[in-house]
Amino acid sequence: MPLPNKARHTPYRYRIRDLSWLDFNARVLQEAQDRQVPLYERIKFLAIYSNNLDEFFRVRVAGLVSLMHLPKKSRDKLNQDPEKLLTRIQQTVREQQEAFGKTYREDILPQLARQGILIRNDRELSPRQETWVRKLFFDQVRQHIFPLILHKGHAPYFLQNRTLYLISELVHPDDRQHTLLGMVEIPSQVLPRFYVLPSAAQEPFQIIFLDDVLRLNMPIIYPDYIPQHHYSIKLTRSGELDWGDEEQGDLVEKIRRSLKRRNLNPPTRLLYDRQLPERHLPLLSVCFDVPEDEFVPGGRHHNFSDFFSFPNPGRKRLTYRPLKPLPHPGFPAGRPMYQVIRERDQLLHTPYQSFEPFLRWLREAATDPNVTTLYITLYRVAGDSQVVHSLLDAHRNGKRVVCFFEVKARFDEESNLFWASEVERAGAEVYYSLPGIKVHTKTALIERNEDGETRRYAFLGTGNFNEKTATLYTDTGLFTADPRLTHEVRQIFAYLIEQKTHRYEHLLVAPAYLREGIAQLIQEETAFAKEGRTAHIILKMNSLEDAQMISLLYEAAEAGVRIDLIIRGICCLDSGQARLQGRIRVISIIDCFLEHSRVFYFSGGGGQPGFYLSSADLMGRNLDKRVECAFPVYDPQLQQELWEQLQLQLQDNCKARILDGSGRNRYVPRLPGSPRWRSQLRTYTHFSEKGT
Repeated sequence: MPLPNKARHTPYRYRIRDLSWLDFNARVLQEAQDRQVPLYERIKFLAIYSNNLDEFFRVRVAGLVSLMHLPKKSRDKLNQDPEKLLTRIQQTVREQQEAFGKTYREDILPQLARQGILIRNDRELSPRQETWVRKLFFDQVRQHIFPLILHKGHAPYFLQNRTLYLISELVHPDDRQHTLLGMVEIPSQVLPRFYVLPSAAQEPFQIIFLDDVLRLNMPIIYPDYIPQHHYSIKLTRSGELDWGDEEQGDLVEKIRRSLKRRNLNPPTRLLYDRQLPERHLPLLSVCFDVPEDEFVPGGRHHNFSDFFSFPNPGRKRLTYRPLKPLPHPGFPAGRPMYQVIRERDQLLHTPYQSFEPFLRWLREAATDPNVTTLYITLYRVAGDSQVVHSLLDAHRNGKRVVCFFEVKARFDEESNLFWASEVERAGAEVYYSLPGIKVHTKTALIERNEDGETRRYAFLGTGNFNEKTATLYTDTGLFTADPRLTHEVRQIFAYLIEQKTHRYEHLLVAPAYLREGIAQLIQEETAFAKEGRTAHIILKMNSLEDAQMISLLYEAAEAGVRIDLIIRGICCLDSGQARLQGRIRVISIIDCFLEHSRVFYFSGGGGQPGFYLSSADLMGRNLDKRVECAFPVYDPQLQQELWEQLQLQLQDNCKARILDGSGRNRYVPRLPGSPRWRSQLRTYTHFSEKGT
């Protein structure tokens, strides 16, 4: 990875981003392998692992493949040889896929059987079930089946991205010496992937894959042949969009056109059933125009992300006890929220606390006769967005509504374009992506007329304004009427709307000031340590990748700064180096909620500590190529609230892993006699007790 100039000759090691990401996905797989995790939660983690890996191939591997097509002189200038890195990635993925398959076959399936839950294949059905499956095929499935025969001489067959197919060996009754290959698409895009089989009251709960419904009915699909063996395949294509020069032409229209072409992108991986005879691989390579070195062996079934919808017989012990979002104690019913926020700042911690206060804030603003203007940035919008509906209500009630939609949010481009069109059609002000940069900041601002003056109220968050993810991701947001902050939030919107640049005194706004501000805070702690004063940094985030930030943390640790890092995903900092032993502690927490909040703590040399929440991770793209916002929390009570949360996480000895650069993902050890400390449960209990 590229390093800042001053760090190029330091002896420090930096982990490769993509390999660190694979280590993260291995931690997800650990949750699926952990027998202390409820069985259906383990199945969910198999789905998460599979979904993550698909996206990794669509984005990161696709990027590396494109680098290999560069001229050799250009490749030689890269810091990392893409061919060697791809080889390491493929080796690591194969090892993980083997562990994944073994976990599923030798652990999950037997555990399901012990619970009286069986997955039946096409050869294991009772006569009654076979009759039921054949009827299912004729009634619901057959209309979606379009069989093909694969021929080497034809133009390559186009495989849809992430779509499942069955390859069948076909023998003609009059010529049993020659085998043909047939192919059918498994229509899991339009039909359920799983079906519950009929069974008597005392029989196990039985499930069949849609794949095996097709396997049973192959003689009907290919009536002129004798189908013998069937193997599933799946192709992953690059997820990148190419809209060319962002400075020229209508960017939104170019994104719309590019979305239509995404399914035509180059392949990055063809996953196939490892039982498929190798003699067939050359024909498949030619027929699908996919090099054999992009073939990856897998199991009988693919697209394990479909296991999110795996049928549950309704047994509560098979899942975690639901943690119902708690009401926020600071916003009593019957009192307008602006009055509460005007008195003092408030923090909202989702999903421990309900996302309802944010939705209520927008609803109240939409009907408040004194509210004149609403501003908001939207990065990933929910399917049936209450947020957008409130904005539309506000517009209908005569408010000025200003929405900034980031339509380059990867894999959410289509949804964001749809909602932006709805808002624009209604007549509100809509602004779209800026050329060359993504707008990732999570900011909303309400302007209210109070006694002839404009009073501003803001919400700044670490996560998206999305009702669905607010029940799954841990995020923190700040409601504030502090004019020091609200004035600068208004400046952010001035930049988004008019491209007017400003100097910020309180907010750390990328791409101009966030890198500079975080660097200065780290360097101040380094100076405190050199003076013999208290120096402590705690950084919680999704990913730590930026070389300059890591270099500054290395220098701070060597100067004596105590550094605690809580990193869910990518961590390119290598704390296992001998000279850093005991100076930097890095943990990663994987549990039922996805850790998404970014919280930065700086001790201030034992004086006034600094607490920041941020929409940005410390990654090059966030610091230099996005509009981001790290915002201070000034209220001492709220600072204490954040401190307590960080301490709860740092004490985790159930779901925390040690990131020491080795990639081993060792769990934080629990000392003999010490209690189990699962930070997410402790955090929920913490907020539950505070609310009583």
